[in-house]
This record gives sequence, structure tokens and C-alpha cells, in this order.
Amino acid sequence: MTAEDSRNSRQLRLAANVISGYENGTIPFQRLVDDLDILGNEIDASEDWRRSFVEHWWTLEEVRSVSLDQGLQSGLNPDFRAIADEAIASLKVLIQDRIGTETPS
Repeated sequence: MTAEDSRNSRQLRLAANVISGYENGTIPFQRLVDDLDILGNEIDASEDWRRSFVEHWWTLEEVRSVSLDQGLQSGLNPDFRAIADEAIASLKVLIQDRIGTETPS
């Protein structure tokens, strides 16, 4: 495994940990969106993978933006939570699949 592969694996695992932290309540939604934005830009992957990642991340960004516009500083309403949960589930699959391809044979 090259240094770049190792770095990529680390970024993927960090993204998975950020999602886990959000799901168990230790990371707020705002930080989830920000951290995934940063980490997503650092992950080396195919154009298709990146496009899928950005699509699901963008859904989270839109949920955050609309929530803030509506004055929901500390939480998501049930409709927004359902949309965010669906995007998060898709991101988890993308990340886990990519982690699986990063594992050395």
C-alpha cells in the first residue's frame, strides 16, 4: 500500500467515523456537513464515485441551509431528518464500498 493509498483509507475511515459520531449524537449536524465536505474533497476516487458522494453531500447541505433559513438552529424537523437520513445512508454505503476496495489483498 502506497502512502497515497494509506492517506485515502484514513480519509475514508474519518468520513465513516464522522457519520457514526452524528448517528450516536456526539457530532452535530452542522459539523457533519462541514466535515464531509472537507473529507470528500480529499478522497481519491473515480469520477462516478465523487459525483455520487457530492450528490448525497449536497442533499445534506441543502437540508442544513433550509433549516437555518427556517430558524432551526439546533435540530431538524422530521421531514428534513428523513431526507438527511436517506442521504447519510447512501453516503455510508459509498464510503464502506470504497473502504472495501482500499483494503490490500
